[in-house]
Amino acid sequence: MPLPGHHASLVWYDDANRIKQLSQLNKLQLAEQIKQHFPDRLDVNFSVESSGSFSLTRRHAQQYYQDNLVILGDAAHTINPLAGQGVNIGFKDVDVLVAQVANAIGSGETWWQATVLKRYQQARYYDNQLMMTAMDAFYASFSNDLLPLKLLRNGALKLANIDSPIKRKVLKYALGLN
Repeated sequence: MPLPGHHASLVWYDDANRIKQLSQLNKLQLAEQIKQHFPDRLDVNFSVESSGSFSLTRRHAQQYYQDNLVILGDAAHTINPLAGQGVNIGFKDVDVLVAQVANAIGSGETWWQATVLKRYQQARYYDNQLMMTAMDAFYASFSNDLLPLKLLRNGALKLANIDSPIKRKVLKYALGLN
């Protein structure tokens, strides 16, 4: 990700053991690992100024609202970062919350009442849960080398590559257009 000046931020998503190994390297060693793994994408004249790491953990709030508080996006749910779906479900949260607030105001309701905010949660909770579970399943299938699972995964990918009404519906859903 570009930053001001001649700076950038690199996010390296990998196996937990690999990240632990990378975290123990000094700045020069880490720069060498980056050059080895991202050679075509980087200017060879760069240096690592700082680094950090954190574990990615699936979390889902039990409730998206309380008195004087509404949460959405990553505050309400964290998801395996496959295919950018975390940001997409966050955008869907915003869209639904704005629509619920606008409907409440248009109907003369007090938009911050629990009844209005409950409608937001009901509209998003299970949809978010579904996407989180799907991303967990994708991660599990792609991080596993068992032959039957590889065959099933490869077959599913070939099937997904066929242009069909089902594929278009899934893509619309994933892109937040549905």
